[in-house]
Amino acid sequence: VTGLIHPNKVRTNAGAKSGNQLILTKPIGVGILTTSIKKDRLDAAEVPRVTDVMATLNKAAAETMESFEVHACTDVTGFGLIGHALEMAKGSGMGIKIWADQVPLLPRVRELAEEGFIPGGTKNNYLHVQSSVVFPESMDQIDRYILCDAVTSGGLLIAVAEHQADELFNRLREAGVEASVIGEVVDDHAGHIVVQ
Repeated sequence: VTGLIHPNKVRTNAGAKSGNQLILTKPIGVGILTTSIKKDRLDAAEVPRVTDVMATLNKAAAETMESFEVHACTDVTGFGLIGHALEMAKGSGMGIKIWADQVPLLPRVRELAEEGFIPGGTKNNYLHVQSSVVFPESMDQIDRYILCDAVTSGGLLIAVAEHQADELFNRLREAGVEASVIGEVVDDHAGHIVVQ
């Protein structure tokens, strides 16, 4: 036994409802940046930003969301943002739209991904989800990989009732959480993701 939880307070990655807004609580790109660190491609002054994101617990975000109408929640880790969002879509029997231009990235992620510092896990994530995700035709492969980046100690992906999304976003920000509204849950394309 590693802990106890009240049965009425369990949050799973299933249960998202149409209209829920999706809030991400940390920027993505950790996998690409840690790969860059291993290859001595990141300056020493840039490393603390990456380690700070990984060392930041999801405690503040989890506690803040408790007083809101959250229908589903998952942590974004090894399967990447798209992989974990897809699990939420399938588990909830709903579709998900991700607004790519709203997804926060750590500094230099795109630049270093273009240079080839993409972990094998990230590439595998993309291969695993590509049949269930519709990417814009104009989106290049690098941006697709970034959305699938395998993360260590990522943030939470929270599906919150639409009428409470703004307030939850503001409360998360007040608590020092790097929250961003990055998408929504929809009725159509159940079990799939559309990236816009």
